[in-house]
Amino acid sequence: MDAQQYLDAKGVIAVKQHRFWAWGAVICMIMVMVTGYKRK
Repeated sequence: MDAQQYLDAKGVIAVKQHRFWAWGAVICMIMVMVTGYKRK
């Protein structure tokens, strides 16, 4: 595997991880808002 293929593979993995973390952040924010409203 040459350098270009290696970089392309890392890029795909980074994008997948970014999408995963983005969804995780959104879900966390929703959970915090829901629990915050229930406490009031």
